[in-house]
Amino acid sequence: MGITLHETSRKFESIESKQKKELVEILDKEMGIGFASFTVHLGYSGQVNAADIARAAALRIESPHNVEPMDRFQAALRIIRAAISGPKDQQVILVDAFERSYQKMLKMIWHLVGTAINQSEIVSTGAFYLMSSQRAISAEVAESRHFLLNFTHFLLKAFACSKRGRSGKPLIVTFPLPQSEKQPDGWHVVTGIMPLATAFEDNTFKSIIGRAFERAAKDQQNMQISFDSFDNSIITMRATDRARFFDKLQSILETSGI
Repeated sequence: MGITLHETSRKFESIESKQKKELVEILDKEMGIGFASFTVHLGYSGQVNAADIARAAALRIESPHNVEPMDRFQAALRIIRAAISGPKDQQVILVDAFERSYQKMLKMIWHLVGTAINQSEIVSTGAFYLMSSQRAISAEVAESRHFLLNFTHFLLKAFACSKRGRSGKPLIVTFPLPQSEKQPDGWHVVTGIMPLATAFEDNTFKSIIGRAFERAAKDQQNMQISFDSFDNSIITMRATDRARFFDKLQSILETSGI
């Protein structure tokens, strides 16, 4: 990039104008045309988008939950190593990560978004849009925070693009969880994102969705709600508690001034 390690810790605004211009030119040259991401060259011909590598690693580190966390971490680390400096025989790790996991998840998300839009599953409830599906979400999507939020962002963008005036409210999404030995029947996963016009706040940790969920759960203490250990904007709850939770959430978001 042409900057020292010390300079990488400085704010962009404090860099000299000439160096700013040089950095912007480098980024414009190296980033892909479709969206902002670098590419990784495998050998002399293979080229992989760095964003795809990051998403494949995120999926592997989050799922499946029946694999020990350290084993998932090591699997994600192998993907990154294979992409950066791995020999040719390690490229099979990338092929496996993309074809068996990553592409499968992208197709699944595409199908979920298409079904929700075509069947008009999103309704306006006053302070937010609500997508309440009666179809159980797959375990792969439910276990992956990255792809669950990726689906929610994709859905809100598709919904907003289909008609004007739909970018000013948050989107709350709820799916039934698939029943399993560890997951009893009757539980739903609930998540949400900020309005499309302020979607950047989700990425800068300024979203109020998680705090709104916590307030709604605190005010309704007799509800069975479980918060994700990492992200408070992803929760699970009993299906019978959803109506009361959404009523309380609506009053909270109405007073938040979104």
